[in-house]
Amino acid sequence: MESSKNFKQNNPKYSFCTLMTKPQQYDEMLESLKRMGFDSNNSEFIVIDNSLENSKDGYQGVNYFLGKATGEYVILCHQDLIFLEPESNLSQKLDALNSQDSYWSIAGNAGASDVKDYALYLTHADDRFESRGAPFPKKVHSLDENFLIVKNGLGLRASDDMSGFHLYATDLCFQSLLKGFNAYVIDYNLKHLGTGTMDKSFFDCQRNFVNKYSALVNDMAVQTPCTRFYLSKNPLKRFFLNTKIGLFFVKELGKLRLKSRE
Repeated sequence: MESSKNFKQNNPKYSFCTLMTKPQQYDEMLESLKRMGFDSNNSEFIVIDNSLENSKDGYQGVNYFLGKATGEYVILCHQDLIFLEPESNLSQKLDALNSQDSYWSIAGNAGASDVKDYALYLTHADDRFESRGAPFPKKVHSLDENFLIVKNGLGLRASDDMSGFHLYATDLCFQSLLKGFNAYVIDYNLKHLGTGTMDKSFFDCQRNFVNKYSALVNDMAVQTPCTRFYLSKNPLKRFFLNTKIGLFFVKELGKLRLKSRE
């Protein structure tokens, strides 16, 4: 598939894009990036300052970044990351992914390919390293927002009819799948200091996601790193399978599928 952007030889390889609410935390992330060899020779750094007010939410921010970034790879990352591996490691992982699947479009460090079938490769805030889902790269249908690598020039966008700060990574994955591309978890380690919150705004995003994609993708259980839900064009099935009891059945069915693969 042809790229919608022509990358010049002097363009950066990476565009690091961040919604920033805590300047000191953002500066610490930048320092870790520089220690690992990401600097003005290979990277550009684009920030949306939300420290005083939310000028853009997650979906608006993603689309702003994807429109502005000039790098070959657009890295959408939280401010609460500490980079632990050198640039050469990330470059090697991306080269390997390009060789394995020329139709990949988005990669991250945490996601899921089915109910209870997680893939993770990261260090948590308590310094606990976790790796699940090997071998990598692992194809997934959802990703976590903390660290996303989007191949630039493919015309990917977050949904314009969604809003908030949750599930925009999974939304990007679904937009990618609808365009014929694939999403992956790769084994590039970094430290994520955040733990995430599931408040009313999270469940509002989840409800909007279910309503939107149930009209496009029929009868599918969606697992993300922090939640699961069910898509169906049948309103009764959609309602029941998104209740606590219905999601229990979805989880048990997912366990049976995993066990059958062993």
